[in-house]
Amino acid sequence: MDRASRHIMPILLAMLAIVYANGYLTHPAVPGNNPAYPLGWWGWFDQSMYLRASQAFARFDLSADKHWYPAGFALLGAPFVRSMPGHAFFFPGLACFGIAFLGFASFAARFGVGRVWAAALFLLPLLDRRLVDAWVVPWSSTPTAALQWVLLALMAAHVMAKNLVLWRAVLMGMLAGLVIAFRPTDIISAAVAIGCAATFDILHRKPRLAGPLATAAGGAAVLALYAALYLRIYGWHVSDYLMHSRHLGFYYDTLGYKAYTLLIDPRAWFGIDPDHWHEGLFQRAPWLMFGLAGIIMGWFFVTPRVRWILAALIGAVVLSTVNYLAYIDLLATGIWRYGNVHYLKWAYPGIALLGFVVLRELVIGRRRLAVAGLVVALLLCCLRVVPRQASDGEPYRMALLAGPKADWVQAYFELPLLRDALGPLPTVEASRAFPLTNGIRVHAIRRDLFGPLSWTNGEGLGVITGQTHYRSVVEFGLPCFIFQRQCPNGIMTAP
Repeated sequence: MDRASRHIMPILLAMLAIVYANGYLTHPAVPGNNPAYPLGWWGWFDQSMYLRASQAFARFDLSADKHWYPAGFALLGAPFVRSMPGHAFFFPGLACFGIAFLGFASFAARFGVGRVWAAALFLLPLLDRRLVDAWVVPWSSTPTAALQWVLLALMAAHVMAKNLVLWRAVLMGMLAGLVIAFRPTDIISAAVAIGCAATFDILHRKPRLAGPLATAAGGAAVLALYAALYLRIYGWHVSDYLMHSRHLGFYYDTLGYKAYTLLIDPRAWFGIDPDHWHEGLFQRAPWLMFGLAGIIMGWFFVTPRVRWILAALIGAVVLSTVNYLAYIDLLATGIWRYGNVHYLKWAYPGIALLGFVVLRELVIGRRRLAVAGLVVALLLCCLRVVPRQASDGEPYRMALLAGPKADWVQAYFELPLLRDALGPLPTVEASRAFPLTNGIRVHAIRRDLFGPLSWTNGEGLGVITGQTHYRSVVEFGLPCFIFQRQCPNGIMTAP
């Protein structure tokens, strides 16, 4: 290894540290940046819960009312909460950012991607300031992103090694167990990496079960320690957070509608927002289409052994994305306005890597296959799920209700209880409302709506006059994230 190669990684890590520190210090909600609101993000619900739990751990206070979220993330901030009370998660976040890159660079090397290119791919999503915010604002998805990329890097080394290395298998299990301690929802992407490694061992190694058993032992050890902490905090009760998450849950019957509004173009359903809150992920990052082409055609560009690694990446990205698309409280209004894009921030570099593989083949490899992948990806993006006015008696997904313009917070969080012909529609759980210029827009969440909507306070306040209902229709047209002027902008006024 020449001298330049030995020094390139420290240089890249220093560059990443500068990117992180600049993003942190220039964030408008960093505590102390705004004299009018000195709490900054500690005044937000999620971040206030993290800080409260970290402060409690620093005092060795294990009272259940101090610990809303799983304990892992708060434990990271506890060592810093006294010396840096306003910035307890700065160094943990910076460390996770660097560790995520190291894992990603190691994983990308299996596809012949050098360190400099890996850094470029890792930083590509951060051209969007909202993705920088997703890393610097304290979220439990930050350590799980680091864990996911280290786990994928270990899985890749595990598969590519000639012989089984037991410590590596044990460590993979430990990392998967830590994911549960930080963010249980993200176990689905970690489980894909573990599953690919175990399947490879069963099919290609002897003894077949040594690797999977070692991984299971590592995971069991971490989960046993976490279970002991959980029992000390909550006893034999389900925590309020787990009860809340189970109550909201995931709903897969509307995946087409959710995928279109979150990934491609939400304007037809949510209208145009002057602050660009209503944009699909592909609208903000059109290069994601190359990653989609990589998901479709990447299998043809790698060797059989590397396909195991590719399967782990594609499986983790796809299943994690589908799972979050199905999450009840993930809507086009929240992914940018409330920073919910952080759910999938770990996956962005992986999608960029898949796109890079396609572009490399397009330039110096199997061009026809690369073009075919891009064409298929483009055709998939031509599918639209758009609103069309429903006839009387038809089920519908959206209603426009005439009335005075509502305040955003009142409409989004504090709307009086609605009901349709089938029963009550609690806010968040079954319906969500957004202000219009002369009323509100109501979206169905778990099921289609039937019949006229009415307000209720237990006795009922009668049917709402001036309401129009819209069902969802699948159409085919130019990709809306590219040809935005050719696509419907959404209805902005009630009848």
